[in-house]
Order: sequence, then C-alpha cells, then structure tokens
Amino acid sequence: MASRTASYLSYDNCYDFVVATTQESINTTMKQYLFGLKQPEVIDCYVDQHGNDVSIKLGDLLQKSENVNPFDIPHDADEEHDPRVKKIKEARFTRAWRARLGFPMNDPSKVPDVVSLGSDASRVNFKMFCAEFQVVALIPSTYDKPRWINVSQKKDQPWIFTSEVQLGIRHLDFKSGYGMLPEEVQKRTEPLKRRQDEASATIFSIQQLLLDLETANLTNTLPIIDGLSKNDDAYKMLQKSFLGPYFQKMKSKGEPLLGIVIREQPQTKTPTLKVTDFEYNVNLYVDSQGYQIVKPDDLEQRATTLNYLCVADGRKLWNATQFRWNWVDKGELGSRDGALAVNRNSLARFLISKLHPYVRKACVQIKPILKVHPKTVEVEWKATDPPPDVTIDLCPKGTKVITFKWISEEAEDNYAIIYKSTSKTQYYLDVEFINDTITLTQRQVVHLKVRLGVWNGEADIIDKSITETYSLGVNSYGELEAKLNVAPVNDKSKKISIPEWEDKIFANGFNEAMEKSAENARIAAYQLKVIPTSIIQDYVFPGGKVFIFKDPCFSEHQDLLASISYSDPR
Repeated sequence: MASRTASYLSYDNCYDFVVATTQESINTTMKQYLFGLKQPEVIDCYVDQHGNDVSIKLGDLLQKSENVNPFDIPHDADEEHDPRVKKIKEARFTRAWRARLGFPMNDPSKVPDVVSLGSDASRVNFKMFCAEFQVVALIPSTYDKPRWINVSQKKDQPWIFTSEVQLGIRHLDFKSGYGMLPEEVQKRTEPLKRRQDEASATIFSIQQLLLDLETANLTNTLPIIDGLSKNDDAYKMLQKSFLGPYFQKMKSKGEPLLGIVIREQPQTKTPTLKVTDFEYNVNLYVDSQGYQIVKPDDLEQRATTLNYLCVADGRKLWNATQFRWNWVDKGELGSRDGALAVNRNSLARFLISKLHPYVRKACVQIKPILKVHPKTVEVEWKATDPPPDVTIDLCPKGTKVITFKWISEEAEDNYAIIYKSTSKTQYYLDVEFINDTITLTQRQVVHLKVRLGVWNGEADIIDKSITETYSLGVNSYGELEAKLNVAPVNDKSKKISIPEWEDKIFANGFNEAMEKSAENARIAAYQLKVIPTSIIQDYVFPGGKVFIFKDPCFSEHQDLLASISYSDPR
C-alpha cells in the first residue's frame, strides 16, 4: 500500500500541515463521549385522536388511563386477564417507546463502530445506541382481539439505528465561546486564554468540527426488533419519532465534537505554524498505486482517515484534495491514532527564522592590508561588520531544503605598482532533511590573491566546513528533541607558495610571509561554531497539547512526519 512516506505537501502550494485521524480513533473518541453520557430517559407516547396518532406526555396519559403505565403491562397481556389493558385502551393509547442514551454493554471494545466515513467528506454514517430501549404498542385486529406488545432490547443485542449526519464547522468568538468548549480542552488551552485576556485586540477564534445533529436522516439500515414487524404501525412510529428526541437529548450535552481548532488571527508575519484557516476531507484507503479501494475490508475501512487540512500565517487555503497515500497502514491500527505531516517548506521557513541570526554573524568579510617592510611584505587583515542580509534559497525538491549563501565583494589593497593583494570571503550553510535527521553543513572560504613584484600566487587560504547531524525525537510535550552529532572539521585550506629554491634565492622569504599572512587571516576570520540544538528544539508540533507524537521522520519528499496518539489514556 502507498504509505505516508510518500507525503508531498509542498506539491502545488499544498497545505502547511495535515492532521489525519483514523476512523478507528474517531470511534474510540465517540465511544468515550457516549459512555460518559448520563442522560434521563427519552419517552414518546401516542394516542388516537380522530384516526390520527397524536403525541402525548406520559404524565397526561397516566391521568387518562387512571394511572396505568403502559410500560408496566407485560408482553402478550389481554384485557380479559389484565384490566390495565382495557384502561389503556379506553385512554385511546396506541403506542409508545422509551430509551436511555448510551451503550447497553460495559466494555467499549465490544461496541460496533459508531461513525463510518465515506467518500463524501461532508457526511458520515452515525449509529445510535441506547443503554435501555423499550417499545410498547396496542396492535389492533379486524377479527381478533387487539394484541399487546412490550419488548425491550437485550444487553448483548442492542437495537441500532443508523443515520446519515453532516459534518459541520461552527465558528465561535474566542471570548464568548471559550466557556462552551469541553472542560478538558479548556484546561489544555489555558495559556491561550491568558494571552487573549491580556490583549486589547482579538487574537484567537475557535472552529469546531462536529456532527451537525440538525441534519440527521435515518438510512435504510434499521434494527430488527424481536416481536415487532417492520410493517407494524408501532415500528413505523418508532422509525418516524425516534430520531428527533434522541438527538435533542444528545444536543443537551453539546454536539459530538470530532475536532477543535484554535485559529490565530493573522498578525505581523511570524515564522511559526499558527493555524489561520483549515478545511477537512476524508481519505479512503488506497492501494499500492494510490487508487481508492472500491470495497475496503474491515481493517481498510477502520484505517480510513478524516484529515484536517491546515494553513498558517494567513496563507491561502486551497480546496480539499485527495491524497494518494494512506496516512495509517491497516497493520498499524491499535498502535497509533493517526499521523501528522508538516510541509517541508513550512518547516524550512521556521528553520530559516532560527538560523538567519547565526548565518549573519558568520558572514564576516576580512579585508587585506599590505604592510611593506624593507626586506619583506606582510598581509594583515581587518574584519568588517556582518552584511544586512544574505541570499536564501528554498529548494523545491531533493534532500537539500535550504541554502544560505553569502559572497563578499572583492577587497583590495596595493602599494606602489608592484605590490597588490585581493581577497574574497564566502559562507554557505546547507540544510538537509534525510530519514530521521536534519543535517547542517557550514562552509567558510577566504580566497587570497597576492602579487609581490614578479611573484604571484593565489589560493583558498581558508576552506573549512563543519557538519552537524541532528537525530530527531519527540518529547511528551509535543516538542522536537534533537541529539547532536558533530563531525570533525574538514579543513581543505591551501597555501600560497612558490618553489622553495626560488624563494631562497630570489624571493627573500615570500613563502614564510604568505604563511604568516594566512595564519593572521585565520585568526581574524569568523570561527565556525556548532549551531545550538535549540534551533531544532524550539519547534513544537501543532496540536502538541492534544496528541502524543512519536517516530518523527521525513517523507520521500522531505515532509516532516510523526505518528500521533490521543494524549488521554484509554
């Protein structure tokens, strides 16, 4: 199967990052939500009024039936042997049901999936469970006595109604909507609330991805209820009347949330991944060629992902796109809840902001100054201030992602006509993303040309490079950790010299003067330093307070990947 290592978010100006959560993990979250519901009963009763079924409250029915509760009359009772049937019939009772939201079983692992994702990202199939469910009805007969039905679902065989529900995005003002967030989310976002409270302008807004219960419609997948035919009026009544009261009770606890995004309003441009807009889509499981599997098996369906497509720092949000890889392989189910991918360019922009100050300090030109003595000439050096800026290339493809480059103008000094020296200073920094490492390679070059009378020479008197390799990990706070390995300095510096015999006979110590000058240059030049690991470790994965990240690595196209698990213990 095409795996997430094929992630290519930098293609065609795609998203800054994507968070993909599997159908399996969504169902785990939904089951926790439903198991946590402690709801009163939902009761719906009907009486006949001029040939029409009319809804009536249970209390009003009790008054009409001399306090006979239809739910207490046993199955198959008749009015000859149970006077309650006669009284409830005289109250013109037809049918009723009562249910308590939740699961009849105590073990979430035995509960079927609540949510099923399909190709249409705007809708999901939602299965409705009840911890308790009872249906009673008086079934009339043209020739026989009316039949009394009283049936309840069994603990291990719940009656499951399936509805089709739209996904919706709800926008909330941060200040007024913060109190509507789940308590656990409020705890995690307390630092953001403090920032907003201290600010004069609106910094954050809230977007919630939720099941829009107002749009629910029953599908043709209806439960089998022992003792009740789908053709019975009581069953048809249940089909018509169950959905509304069920979801109204669920809404009293808030619509089931699939995700919450705290958006930061675009401020001055900053090199961090702060969500400013998002879209969502569904990624059906694909084969090794990247094509959707038409009839996925159970594991492939559970590995289907709901994807949050995010942009940062006010960039344009593109239309939702289908990915030709699986964010989670079906063999990984149970060990991870999804995956996060960060666009190589987005991570590169973050690193540029961190590296730029170090690069500028390293871009120090050293200018030659000729010192002419009676018997020899030396070259001394003067360091200049760092330049205002350097060239930065964001590489579109390949393991090399960023190149910093700075080449000074030529600096020259001369004495009379016969003595002249010219130098040029260069600095390079390449950043590569390879497997689970970030590699930084710095190179510094000082090229010197010298003319002393008839003798000329030139060489890279300084040519040094240093390579730092950061092996990536993630701590429990969602922050990147980097283990640094520094290779020995690679010194390819060369000497300016003429043949030794010529130097002794004719040049009066040219080689010695040049070596001394080169040594002075190495002292005056910027000394390459190891860049601190903090430039890597300052990066915090988006959602680090909600997810636990592990196994960071780079894709074939250098997107930063990590597996995610929900931080709540299960």
